[in-house]
Amino acid sequence: MLLVKRLIDGLLLLLIGYVGLHLPRSFLLLYLFVVLVFLRATFVQPDFRALLKDLNWVKALRPALFLLLFSIAYCLGMLAWGFWSLPKDAQDVFNALFLPPLLFLAGTQAASFRRLWSTRLLLSYALGGLIYLLVALFLAREHWWSWSEVFPVSISVPWGSSAEINVRSVEQNGYSALLLLAPGLLLLFGSVAASSRFLGVILLALSACGAHVVWALQGRLAWLALLLSTVPVAFLLAKRMVGALFSSSSFAWRTRFIFTACFAAALGIGISLLGHLRSLVLGISAEGFCDERLFLFASMLGHLHQAPWGGRLLEVPVWNCGGQPLILSAAKAGALNMAHNVLLDIYFTVGFLPLLLLLGALASPVLAAFRGFVCSWPFWDWQISLRWSWLCFLACQWMLQPLQYSDGLLYYFSFFILGLFLVEGRRGFNDA
Repeated sequence: MLLVKRLIDGLLLLLIGYVGLHLPRSFLLLYLFVVLVFLRATFVQPDFRALLKDLNWVKALRPALFLLLFSIAYCLGMLAWGFWSLPKDAQDVFNALFLPPLLFLAGTQAASFRRLWSTRLLLSYALGGLIYLLVALFLAREHWWSWSEVFPVSISVPWGSSAEINVRSVEQNGYSALLLLAPGLLLLFGSVAASSRFLGVILLALSACGAHVVWALQGRLAWLALLLSTVPVAFLLAKRMVGALFSSSSFAWRTRFIFTACFAAALGIGISLLGHLRSLVLGISAEGFCDERLFLFASMLGHLHQAPWGGRLLEVPVWNCGGQPLILSAAKAGALNMAHNVLLDIYFTVGFLPLLLLLGALASPVLAAFRGFVCSWPFWDWQISLRWSWLCFLACQWMLQPLQYSDGLLYYFSFFILGLFLVEGRRGFNDA
Protein backbone atom coordinates (compact mmCIF):
# COMPACT_ATOMS: atom_id res chain seq x y z
CA MET A 1 0.00 0.00 0.00
CA LEU A 2 2.91 2.35 0.74
CA LEU A 3 4.27 1.77 -2.76
CA VAL A 4 0.86 2.58 -4.26
CA LYS A 5 0.66 5.79 -2.22
CA ARG A 6 4.11 6.90 -3.34
CA LEU A 7 3.27 6.11 -6.96
CA ILE A 8 0.05 8.14 -6.79
CA ASP A 9 1.85 11.00 -5.04
CA GLY A 10 4.50 11.09 -7.74
CA LEU A 11 1.88 11.07 -10.49
CA LEU A 12 -0.06 13.90 -8.82
CA LEU A 13 3.04 16.08 -8.55
CA LEU A 14 3.91 15.39 -12.19
CA LEU A 15 0.37 16.21 -13.29
CA ILE A 16 0.32 19.57 -11.48
CA GLY A 17 3.78 20.37 -12.79
CA TYR A 18 2.48 19.53 -16.28
CA VAL A 19 -0.51 21.86 -15.75
CA GLY A 20 1.82 24.61 -14.51
CA LEU A 21 3.82 24.21 -17.70
CA HIS A 22 0.60 24.82 -19.68
CA LEU A 23 1.41 21.92 -21.96
CA PRO A 24 -1.22 20.60 -24.41
CA ARG A 25 -4.04 18.50 -22.92
CA SER A 26 -3.61 20.13 -19.51
CA PHE A 27 -7.37 20.56 -19.09
CA LEU A 28 -7.90 16.86 -19.71
CA LEU A 29 -5.22 15.96 -17.18
CA LEU A 30 -7.00 18.02 -14.53
CA TYR A 31 -9.74 15.36 -14.57
CA LEU A 32 -7.12 12.64 -14.09
CA PHE A 33 -5.70 14.67 -11.21
CA VAL A 34 -9.15 14.78 -9.56
CA VAL A 35 -9.61 11.02 -9.97
CA LEU A 36 -6.20 10.27 -8.43
CA VAL A 37 -6.89 12.57 -5.46
CA PHE A 38 -10.22 10.79 -4.83
CA LEU A 39 -8.54 7.38 -5.08
CA ARG A 40 -5.78 8.34 -2.68
CA ALA A 41 -8.18 9.90 -0.18
CA THR A 42 -10.68 7.04 -0.25
CA PHE A 43 -8.57 3.89 -0.51
CA VAL A 44 -4.98 4.80 0.36
CA GLN A 45 -5.01 7.58 2.98
CA PRO A 46 -6.00 6.05 6.35
CA ASP A 47 -6.84 9.38 8.02
CA PHE A 48 -9.62 10.34 5.62
CA ARG A 49 -12.43 8.72 7.63
CA ALA A 50 -11.16 10.48 10.77
CA LEU A 51 -11.18 13.79 8.91
CA LEU A 52 -14.79 13.25 7.86
CA LYS A 53 -15.71 12.56 11.46
CA ASP A 54 -13.86 15.52 12.94
CA LEU A 55 -15.10 18.16 10.48
CA ASN A 56 -18.62 19.35 9.84
CA TRP A 57 -18.71 17.90 6.35
CA VAL A 58 -22.07 19.44 5.53
CA LYS A 59 -20.48 22.90 5.72
CA ALA A 60 -17.66 21.70 3.49
CA LEU A 61 -20.07 20.37 0.88
CA ARG A 62 -22.23 23.49 0.83
CA PRO A 63 -19.72 25.56 -1.20
CA ALA A 64 -19.40 22.64 -3.65
CA LEU A 65 -23.18 22.73 -4.17
CA PHE A 66 -23.06 26.48 -4.77
CA LEU A 67 -20.25 25.92 -7.28
CA LEU A 68 -22.27 23.31 -9.13
CA LEU A 69 -25.24 25.69 -9.34
CA PHE A 70 -22.91 28.50 -10.43
CA SER A 71 -21.43 26.30 -13.16
CA ILE A 72 -24.87 25.37 -14.46
CA ALA A 73 -26.08 28.99 -14.43
CA TYR A 74 -22.88 30.24 -16.06
CA CYS A 75 -22.99 27.67 -18.87
CA LEU A 76 -26.68 28.30 -19.53
CA GLY A 77 -26.00 32.04 -19.67
CA MET A 78 -23.10 31.63 -22.09
CA LEU A 79 -25.20 29.42 -24.35
CA ALA A 80 -28.31 31.60 -24.11
CA TRP A 81 -26.43 34.76 -25.09
CA GLY A 82 -24.66 32.97 -27.94
CA PHE A 83 -21.13 33.34 -26.56
CA TRP A 84 -20.86 29.56 -26.73
CA SER A 85 -22.56 27.18 -29.13
CA LEU A 86 -22.83 23.43 -29.31
CA PRO A 87 -21.10 21.33 -30.48
CA LYS A 88 -18.33 23.83 -31.36
CA ASP A 89 -17.68 24.86 -27.73
CA ALA A 90 -18.57 21.55 -26.11
CA GLN A 91 -15.18 21.29 -24.40
CA ASP A 92 -15.49 24.76 -22.85
CA VAL A 93 -18.99 23.94 -21.63
CA PHE A 94 -17.86 20.63 -20.15
CA ASN A 95 -14.90 22.22 -18.34
CA ALA A 96 -16.93 25.14 -16.97
CA LEU A 97 -19.66 22.77 -15.82
CA PHE A 98 -17.59 20.15 -14.00
CA LEU A 99 -14.11 21.44 -13.16
CA PRO A 100 -15.04 24.03 -10.46
CA PRO A 101 -17.03 21.66 -8.17
CA LEU A 102 -14.78 18.64 -8.86
CA LEU A 103 -11.54 20.50 -8.17
CA PHE A 104 -13.04 22.10 -5.06
CA LEU A 105 -14.04 18.68 -3.69
CA ALA A 106 -10.59 17.33 -4.60
CA GLY A 107 -9.08 20.16 -2.56
CA THR A 108 -11.18 19.33 0.49
CA GLN A 109 -10.12 15.70 0.27
CA ALA A 110 -6.46 16.57 -0.30
CA ALA A 111 -6.53 18.38 3.05
CA SER A 112 -6.70 14.95 4.70
CA PHE A 113 -3.15 14.23 3.50
CA ARG A 114 -0.08 15.45 5.32
CA ARG A 115 0.42 19.19 5.00
CA LEU A 116 3.79 18.65 3.33
CA TRP A 117 2.03 16.84 0.46
CA SER A 118 -0.08 19.86 -0.49
CA THR A 119 2.97 22.09 0.00
CA ARG A 120 4.87 20.05 -2.58
CA LEU A 121 1.88 20.35 -4.89
CA LEU A 122 1.91 24.16 -4.69
CA LEU A 123 5.66 24.18 -5.31
CA SER A 124 5.23 21.86 -8.29
CA TYR A 125 2.76 24.25 -9.94
CA ALA A 126 5.05 27.21 -9.25
CA LEU A 127 8.04 25.42 -10.75
CA GLY A 128 6.07 24.41 -13.84
CA GLY A 129 4.85 27.97 -14.43
CA LEU A 130 8.35 29.38 -13.96
CA ILE A 131 9.91 26.93 -16.44
CA TYR A 132 7.15 27.76 -18.95
CA LEU A 133 8.07 31.45 -18.93
CA LEU A 134 11.83 30.91 -18.78
CA VAL A 135 11.60 28.75 -21.90
CA ALA A 136 9.40 31.41 -23.54
CA LEU A 137 12.01 34.11 -22.81
CA PHE A 138 14.81 31.82 -23.98
CA LEU A 139 13.11 31.34 -27.35
CA ALA A 140 11.68 34.84 -27.81
CA ARG A 141 14.81 36.85 -27.13
CA GLU A 142 16.96 37.81 -30.09
CA HIS A 143 19.89 36.17 -28.31
CA TRP A 144 19.12 33.84 -25.43
CA TRP A 145 21.74 35.54 -23.29
CA SER A 146 20.18 39.02 -23.80
CA TRP A 147 18.65 38.96 -20.35
CA SER A 148 18.00 42.73 -20.45
CA GLU A 149 15.56 42.42 -23.38
CA VAL A 150 11.98 42.98 -22.19
CA PHE A 151 8.56 42.23 -23.68
CA PRO A 152 6.05 44.85 -22.50
CA VAL A 153 3.26 44.00 -25.00
CA SER A 154 3.41 40.48 -26.45
CA ILE A 155 5.58 37.39 -26.51
CA SER A 156 5.67 34.09 -28.38
CA VAL A 157 5.12 31.09 -26.11
CA PRO A 158 6.91 27.76 -26.59
CA TRP A 159 3.77 25.63 -27.00
CA GLY A 160 0.00 25.93 -27.16
CA SER A 161 -0.01 28.88 -29.56
CA SER A 162 1.96 29.61 -32.71
CA ALA A 163 1.31 33.34 -32.62
CA GLU A 164 2.47 35.98 -30.17
CA ILE A 165 0.07 36.54 -27.30
CA ASN A 166 -0.45 39.39 -24.86
CA VAL A 167 2.02 39.23 -21.97
CA ARG A 168 -0.84 39.88 -19.52
CA SER A 169 -2.14 36.42 -20.40
CA VAL A 170 1.09 34.67 -19.39
CA GLU A 171 2.86 36.85 -16.80
CA GLN A 172 0.96 35.32 -13.86
CA ASN A 173 2.81 32.05 -14.43
CA GLY A 174 5.85 33.66 -12.83
CA TYR A 175 4.01 35.07 -9.81
CA SER A 176 3.84 31.88 -7.74
CA ALA A 177 7.62 31.51 -8.07
CA LEU A 178 8.26 35.17 -7.21
CA LEU A 179 6.13 34.82 -4.07
CA LEU A 180 8.43 32.09 -2.75
CA LEU A 181 10.47 34.96 -1.31
CA ALA A 182 8.67 35.00 2.05
CA PRO A 183 8.76 31.20 2.64
CA GLY A 184 12.41 31.16 1.57
CA LEU A 185 13.30 33.91 4.03
CA LEU A 186 11.56 32.06 6.87
CA LEU A 187 13.51 28.91 6.07
CA LEU A 188 16.81 30.72 5.71
CA PHE A 189 16.65 32.91 8.81
CA GLY A 190 14.19 31.03 10.98
CA SER A 191 15.66 27.53 11.05
CA VAL A 192 18.72 25.95 12.65
CA ALA A 193 18.63 22.85 10.43
CA ALA A 194 21.09 22.95 7.52
CA SER A 195 18.68 21.10 5.22
CA SER A 196 15.96 23.70 5.87
CA ARG A 197 18.33 26.58 5.18
CA PHE A 198 19.42 24.88 1.95
CA LEU A 199 15.77 24.61 0.91
CA GLY A 200 15.40 28.30 1.76
CA VAL A 201 18.27 29.15 -0.59
CA ILE A 202 16.58 27.15 -3.36
CA LEU A 203 13.27 28.97 -2.82
CA LEU A 204 15.03 32.34 -2.87
CA ALA A 205 16.79 31.38 -6.12
CA LEU A 206 13.43 30.44 -7.65
CA SER A 207 11.99 33.73 -6.39
CA ALA A 208 14.85 35.61 -8.07
CA CYS A 209 14.08 33.81 -11.35
CA GLY A 210 10.42 34.71 -10.92
CA ALA A 211 11.37 38.35 -10.34
CA HIS A 212 13.40 38.33 -13.55
CA VAL A 213 10.47 36.86 -15.50
CA VAL A 214 8.03 39.43 -14.12
CA TRP A 215 10.46 42.26 -14.84
CA ALA A 216 11.03 40.98 -18.39
CA LEU A 217 7.27 41.01 -19.01
CA GLN A 218 6.84 44.39 -17.29
CA GLY A 219 4.26 43.04 -14.86
CA ARG A 220 2.96 45.29 -12.09
CA LEU A 221 0.48 43.16 -10.16
CA ALA A 222 3.25 40.79 -9.11
CA TRP A 223 4.87 43.49 -6.98
CA LEU A 224 1.58 44.16 -5.20
CA ALA A 225 1.17 40.44 -4.50
CA LEU A 226 4.79 40.27 -3.34
CA LEU A 227 4.25 43.16 -0.93
CA LEU A 228 1.10 41.58 0.53
CA SER A 229 2.76 38.20 0.94
CA THR A 230 5.95 39.54 2.50
CA VAL A 231 4.64 42.02 5.07
CA PRO A 232 3.56 39.44 7.70
CA VAL A 233 6.82 37.52 7.37
CA ALA A 234 8.80 40.77 7.66
CA PHE A 235 7.29 41.35 11.11
CA LEU A 236 8.18 37.83 12.19
CA LEU A 237 11.74 37.98 10.89
CA ALA A 238 12.46 41.46 12.25
CA LYS A 239 12.09 40.25 15.83
CA ARG A 240 14.16 37.12 15.21
CA MET A 241 16.89 38.97 13.35
CA VAL A 242 17.27 41.69 15.98
CA GLY A 243 17.70 39.06 18.66
CA ALA A 244 20.09 36.93 16.59
CA LEU A 245 22.32 39.75 15.38
CA PHE A 246 23.20 40.74 18.94
CA SER A 247 23.59 37.22 20.25
CA SER A 248 26.85 35.32 20.62
CA SER A 249 25.52 31.87 19.68
CA SER A 250 26.87 29.94 16.71
CA PHE A 251 23.47 30.17 15.03
CA ALA A 252 23.65 33.97 15.36
CA TRP A 253 27.07 34.03 13.67
CA ARG A 254 25.67 31.96 10.79
CA THR A 255 22.68 34.26 10.60
CA ARG A 256 24.94 37.31 10.44
CA PHE A 257 27.00 35.72 7.68
CA ILE A 258 23.93 34.75 5.63
CA PHE A 259 22.38 38.18 6.16
CA THR A 260 25.56 39.93 5.01
CA ALA A 261 25.92 37.65 1.96
CA CYS A 262 22.29 38.18 0.92
CA PHE A 263 22.59 41.94 1.41
CA ALA A 264 25.74 42.04 -0.71
CA ALA A 265 24.12 39.96 -3.45
CA ALA A 266 20.99 42.13 -3.43
CA LEU A 267 23.12 45.28 -3.56
CA GLY A 268 25.11 43.95 -6.50
CA ILE A 269 21.98 42.98 -8.42
CA GLY A 270 20.38 46.32 -7.59
CA ILE A 271 23.37 48.27 -8.92
CA SER A 272 23.41 46.20 -12.14
CA LEU A 273 19.70 46.88 -12.67
CA LEU A 274 19.85 50.52 -11.57
CA GLY A 275 19.26 51.94 -15.02
CA HIS A 276 16.32 49.65 -15.73
CA LEU A 277 14.82 50.23 -12.29
CA ARG A 278 15.13 53.98 -12.73
CA SER A 279 13.27 53.90 -16.06
CA LEU A 280 10.59 51.66 -14.56
CA VAL A 281 10.05 53.90 -11.53
CA LEU A 282 10.01 57.04 -13.67
CA GLY A 283 7.47 55.44 -16.00
CA ILE A 284 5.16 54.57 -13.11
CA SER A 285 5.57 57.90 -11.35
CA ALA A 286 4.85 59.75 -14.62
CA GLU A 287 1.39 58.19 -14.48
CA GLY A 288 1.00 59.21 -10.85
CA PHE A 289 0.97 55.58 -9.74
CA CYS A 290 -2.40 55.46 -11.42
CA ASP A 291 -4.29 52.31 -12.41
CA GLU A 292 -7.18 52.64 -14.84
CA ARG A 293 -8.86 49.54 -13.40
CA LEU A 294 -9.87 51.52 -10.32
CA PHE A 295 -11.81 54.00 -12.48
CA LEU A 296 -13.36 51.08 -14.38
CA PHE A 297 -14.53 49.28 -11.23
CA ALA A 298 -16.00 52.43 -9.71
CA SER A 299 -17.84 53.26 -12.91
CA MET A 300 -19.18 49.73 -13.35
CA LEU A 301 -20.51 49.54 -9.80
CA GLY A 302 -22.56 52.64 -10.49
CA HIS A 303 -24.12 51.19 -13.67
CA LEU A 304 -24.81 47.54 -12.77
CA HIS A 305 -28.57 48.11 -12.79
CA GLN A 306 -28.49 48.83 -16.53
CA ALA A 307 -27.81 45.22 -17.55
CA PRO A 308 -28.62 42.81 -14.67
CA TRP A 309 -28.84 39.79 -17.00
CA GLY A 310 -25.43 40.26 -18.58
CA GLY A 311 -25.04 39.70 -22.28
CA ARG A 312 -22.11 42.16 -22.39
CA LEU A 313 -24.71 44.86 -23.05
CA LEU A 314 -23.47 47.19 -20.34
CA GLU A 315 -21.79 50.34 -21.64
CA VAL A 316 -19.83 52.21 -19.01
CA PRO A 317 -17.88 55.48 -19.42
CA VAL A 318 -14.34 55.25 -18.08
CA TRP A 319 -11.38 57.62 -17.86
CA ASN A 320 -7.75 56.66 -18.25
CA CYS A 321 -4.91 57.95 -16.11
CA GLY A 322 -4.40 60.89 -18.46
CA GLY A 323 -8.01 61.99 -18.10
CA GLN A 324 -8.97 60.78 -21.57
CA PRO A 325 -12.49 59.30 -21.95
CA LEU A 326 -12.83 55.57 -22.62
CA ILE A 327 -15.74 53.18 -22.60
CA LEU A 328 -16.42 49.61 -21.54
CA SER A 329 -18.41 48.04 -24.35
CA ALA A 330 -18.31 44.72 -26.17
CA ALA A 331 -19.95 46.20 -29.27
CA LYS A 332 -17.68 49.15 -30.07
CA ALA A 333 -14.28 48.83 -31.69
CA GLY A 334 -11.41 50.14 -29.62
CA ALA A 335 -13.41 50.03 -26.39
CA LEU A 336 -12.54 48.03 -23.29
CA ASN A 337 -14.24 44.64 -23.56
CA MET A 338 -13.41 43.17 -20.14
CA ALA A 339 -13.73 44.40 -16.59
CA HIS A 340 -10.37 42.93 -15.46
CA ASN A 341 -12.08 41.46 -12.42
CA VAL A 342 -13.44 37.90 -12.35
CA LEU A 343 -16.59 38.82 -10.43
CA LEU A 344 -17.42 41.87 -12.55
CA ASP A 345 -16.57 39.99 -15.74
CA ILE A 346 -19.09 37.30 -14.79
CA TYR A 347 -21.74 39.97 -14.14
CA PHE A 348 -20.88 41.70 -17.41
CA THR A 349 -21.20 38.43 -19.35
CA VAL A 350 -23.99 36.37 -17.73
CA GLY A 351 -25.58 38.62 -15.13
CA PHE A 352 -26.16 38.69 -11.40
CA LEU A 353 -27.49 35.15 -10.72
CA PRO A 354 -24.26 33.22 -11.48
CA LEU A 355 -22.35 35.93 -9.60
CA LEU A 356 -24.47 35.49 -6.46
CA LEU A 357 -23.98 31.71 -6.60
CA LEU A 358 -20.23 32.13 -6.98
CA LEU A 359 -20.10 34.55 -4.04
CA GLY A 360 -22.03 32.01 -1.96
CA ALA A 361 -19.40 29.41 -2.83
CA LEU A 362 -16.43 31.70 -2.10
CA ALA A 363 -17.60 33.00 1.27
CA SER A 364 -16.84 29.92 3.41
CA PRO A 365 -13.39 29.08 1.97
CA VAL A 366 -12.12 32.66 2.11
CA LEU A 367 -13.37 33.24 5.67
CA ALA A 368 -12.01 29.88 6.82
CA ALA A 369 -8.62 30.65 5.27
CA PHE A 370 -8.38 34.05 6.98
CA ARG A 371 -9.48 32.51 10.27
CA GLY A 372 -6.78 29.86 9.92
CA PHE A 373 -4.08 32.44 9.23
CA VAL A 374 -5.15 34.61 12.18
CA CYS A 375 -5.36 31.66 14.57
CA SER A 376 -1.89 30.46 13.50
CA TRP A 377 -0.28 33.88 14.07
CA PRO A 378 2.46 34.49 15.18
CA PHE A 379 3.56 30.87 14.93
CA TRP A 380 3.82 30.84 11.15
CA ASP A 381 6.27 28.49 9.53
CA TRP A 382 7.35 28.51 5.91
CA GLN A 383 4.47 26.26 4.82
CA ILE A 384 1.88 28.64 6.27
CA SER A 385 3.72 31.53 4.62
CA LEU A 386 3.54 29.66 1.31
CA ARG A 387 -0.24 29.35 1.66
CA TRP A 388 -0.55 33.04 2.51
CA SER A 389 1.49 33.86 -0.58
CA TRP A 390 -0.87 31.81 -2.72
CA LEU A 391 -3.89 33.57 -1.21
CA CYS A 392 -2.33 36.96 -2.05
CA PHE A 393 -1.48 35.70 -5.54
CA LEU A 394 -5.02 34.50 -6.27
CA ALA A 395 -6.61 37.60 -4.72
CA CYS A 396 -4.64 39.88 -7.05
CA GLN A 397 -5.46 37.73 -10.07
CA TRP A 398 -9.16 37.42 -9.30
CA MET A 399 -9.66 41.07 -8.40
CA LEU A 400 -7.41 42.78 -10.97
CA GLN A 401 -7.23 40.49 -14.02
CA PRO A 402 -9.73 38.86 -16.43
CA LEU A 403 -8.36 35.53 -15.20
CA GLN A 404 -11.32 33.47 -16.35
CA TYR A 405 -10.55 34.31 -19.97
CA SER A 406 -6.80 34.92 -19.90
CA ASP A 407 -5.64 31.80 -18.02
CA GLY A 408 -8.33 29.16 -17.63
CA LEU A 409 -5.93 26.64 -16.08
CA LEU A 410 -5.06 28.91 -13.17
CA TYR A 411 -8.71 29.95 -12.83
CA TYR A 412 -9.85 26.35 -12.44
CA PHE A 413 -6.90 25.39 -10.23
CA SER A 414 -8.00 28.22 -7.91
CA PHE A 415 -10.99 26.10 -6.89
CA PHE A 416 -8.70 23.29 -5.76
CA ILE A 417 -6.81 25.82 -3.62
CA LEU A 418 -10.09 27.09 -2.16
CA GLY A 419 -11.18 23.58 -1.20
CA LEU A 420 -7.78 22.89 0.34
CA PHE A 421 -7.78 26.15 2.32
CA LEU A 422 -11.35 25.62 3.52
CA VAL A 423 -10.42 22.46 5.43
CA GLU A 424 -6.85 23.42 6.33
CA GLY A 425 -8.01 26.84 7.54
CA ARG A 426 -10.61 25.33 9.85
CA ARG A 427 -7.94 23.00 11.16
CA GLY A 428 -5.47 25.85 11.68
CA PHE A 429 -3.02 25.14 8.82
CA ASN A 430 -1.19 22.60 10.92
CA ASP A 431 -0.62 18.90 10.43
CA ALA A 432 -3.52 16.65 11.39
